Amino acid sequence: LSGPDSRRCVNCHTFVNNNPDTMCLHVRGSKDGAAMIVTRDGRAAKIDTRTRFNRAPAAYTAWHPSGRLAAFASIEVVQFHHSVGNSRDVFVFDSDLGIYFVDSADIRSTPAIADPDRLETFPAWSPDGKYLYLSSTPRLWEKGLKAKSTLPLNFRKARYDLMRINYERT
Repeated sequence: LSGPDSRRCVNCHTFVNNNPDTMCLHVRGSKDGAAMIVTRDGRAAKIDTRTRFNRAPAAYTAWHPSGRLAAFASIEVVQFHHSVGNSRDVFVFDSDLGIYFVDSADIRSTPAIADPDRLETFPAWSPDGKYLYLSSTPRLWEKGLKAKSTLPLNFRKARYDLMRINYERT
C-alpha cells in the first residue's frame, strides 16, 4: 500500500494459552482499516470491534483460558515523546473494555468494564478464568477529547487502580 492507508500499526498479538493455533492480531490505522484479525482452526477473520458506544479500535487483548472469548481494550490513544530518558510514551484519551465471543462473533460490554466516568484498560484473566483483572482510573478530562488534541493539563494526575471482576460462564 502507498499513501495515507499505508500508515498502519500492526501490533498487540496474543495467543490462547501460548498456542499459535488460536490468536489475534490488531491492525490500527485508517477508520476503515482498523480491525482485529482472529485466527482459529486454520481460518482468519477480520473483526470490527468498534461499537456504537466506543468507536476506537481494539488493543491489549487477553484470551480467556477456554479460548472461547477474549477481553480487549477499545482505546483512543496518541503517542508522544518526553525530552529526557526513554522518550516514547502513549496517552489514553478514552478507553473501555469489551468482550469478543468467538463462537458467535459477538461483542459485548457491561458498565463494570465500560463505565463512562472511568478509563478501563489492560485486561488479564485469572488462570482458572473466574476473574477478569483490569486497570481503571477516573476520567479526569472531558469525554470526547480526541487524540489529535493536545494533552490535557491534568494528565499526570491519572492514577490507575487494579480491579477484579467476577466472571460467571454462561
